[in-house]
Amino acid sequence: MGNKYGFNSMRAHYAKLKKDKEAAAVQKAGIIGERTQQNIVVPVDGETPTDVPYPPVEPPFVPYEEPSNEGLIIEDDVFATMISLDGTVQIDDNIYRLDLVNNVVSYIPASAVSRYDEFLVANLTTTIEQIRYFGMSDDVLDLVNAGDVGSTTAAAALVRFDVSSGRGADWNKDAGFIYFDESTRLDCKLTYQKLGIWFSMIAKAHNQRQTWYGAWVGSPNALVLTTPSGVAYEPKRDGTVTIDIGSYNNGANSSGKIENGNDNTVKRRYYGESKALKRYKAEVQFGYSNSRNRTRVFRIESKW
Repeated sequence: MGNKYGFNSMRAHYAKLKKDKEAAAVQKAGIIGERTQQNIVVPVDGETPTDVPYPPVEPPFVPYEEPSNEGLIIEDDVFATMISLDGTVQIDDNIYRLDLVNNVVSYIPASAVSRYDEFLVANLTTTIEQIRYFGMSDDVLDLVNAGDVGSTTAAAALVRFDVSSGRGADWNKDAGFIYFDESTRLDCKLTYQKLGIWFSMIAKAHNQRQTWYGAWVGSPNALVLTTPSGVAYEPKRDGTVTIDIGSYNNGANSSGKIENGNDNTVKRRYYGESKALKRYKAEVQFGYSNSRNRTRVFRIESKW
């Protein structure tokens, strides 16, 4: 599929959208700056200039960051690198498609790739030979491996579920911008997302500053992520509760590698598996490593 149709991951798509927006802001600011420069009155020593030019255009720091205003997105940026812009990925002998609008997962055998275009446009009530559907609450890969072929339509998949383990924990998200002054903020997120073939719980915060031309861009800073009362979760059919009460920062380790984010991001992936969670409870707080500035506590919980 990758060789025939090309591959552009959702993660790359998100990053390009953000980069294009910031580049447009820089270009607009540069044009304004040039026009202002043309109208400058050079002051005599000791006098105040009658017109002040815009500062020179500074290139924005652009690490990967999911835009918050592009509609439905995959929250796990690592998983998003594996998904095509069509929302598809091949796992073993099947090609799976994530339909975030309708909340279903469909698949066709990789041997039926000639029907790929039909596969992409199938709607809730479409019945096409070889295309099968599951709900995003289902542990799709486990069910397929156990011989469950799924439903013939997306509408049918939405009303069925894996009776042996139930629908599992609910999707949840707590996100927001926390402003520390008029030009500095953290873009924070704590989320549990279920996608049928992948389930993840992630906390992350991006440090941003507002440029003189109005755009908010990623800005390097030392960040920390703490858990006031811990993060706890239990996968379906497992019974094992995992508790994480650690504190994480985006500083480099002894080899110089940043493990928990990047220069402007602190991140912790608490869970990322093909099996859904039965329940979870999470509270996290973000801030700057070199100060007492901290955000409010971000919270999500399901069936605890």
